Amino acid sequence: LKLSGSRVPEIRDLGTSFGRVQVLWLCRCGLVELDGIGSMPLLQELYLSFNELKDLSALMVLEELAVVDLEGNCVQDYKEVETLSLLSLR
Repeated sequence: LKLSGSRVPEIRDLGTSFGRVQVLWLCRCGLVELDGIGSMPLLQELYLSFNELKDLSALMVLEELAVVDLEGNCVQDYKEVETLSLLSLR
């Protein structure tokens, strides 16, 4: 599902209709948080470049996640990135 360039300030705004999505593009969408990402448990690839994300902890529930792109976000604490090592990222 490609929604890059759309105005999606929160993933929760997408609702639970996309629970079977495996690849999601939300680049340059003005995202400020990842609350609601858990409603997409089958996500394998997540592209979130150039948003306003600081907190990545919501990604920890995505057991199938293998690829995540966070380029150009506002992650300032390295510990946020370090916790991603607990996932099975490629």
